[in-house]
Amino acid sequence: MQAMQRASVAQLQLEAIQGSPRADEILEAMGPELLTEIRDSPRTSWVPAANMMGMISAVEKVGGVELVEAMAESVTTKVSAHPLFRPLVHGALRLFGDGPGPLFKVLPRAWKVSNRDAGELETEVSSGRAVVRVSKLPPELECDPWKRSWRGTCHGMLALARVEGTVHPVELALGGFTVRVDWQD
Repeated sequence: MQAMQRASVAQLQLEAIQGSPRADEILEAMGPELLTEIRDSPRTSWVPAANMMGMISAVEKVGGVELVEAMAESVTTKVSAHPLFRPLVHGALRLFGDGPGPLFKVLPRAWKVSNRDAGELETEVSSGRAVVRVSKLPPELECDPWKRSWRGTCHGMLALARVEGTVHPVELALGGFTVRVDWQD
């Protein structure tokens, strides 16, 4: 089976790229076919996760892993307004309280509603700490820049919670990765 991603998530990633000061360079590196496929897909449809890898490869080509992380952070800070994620974000904060802990607790559910056949994501959340583990990645997601983008994703989650903290470097592994995050409760 092919790893798939909700088109609306790919379109949110594209919006972040279009908001970048280096958008023209990135869009050129993406190429017109990929751009058209992402733009023209119905928001609720599933698109190949390879599209996401194409976007990330273009971002990395233009600005390296630092820009990939910045793009991931930008996307993550917008999820509380995204129709697919808004109920998860607001529900988690109502049920579990403020701070990044609730956001990390619902991350596995967000993964499941936005990805299909894309491996497994689990989190361990305790006071002032979260560990995000992704495993069983299919070959098309075996991409180090994408794995490293999760550092930006975790920074974005801290920003959503309006909390400062430390996102440790991504620990890469074949078929997955781990990200550790610390903050003051």
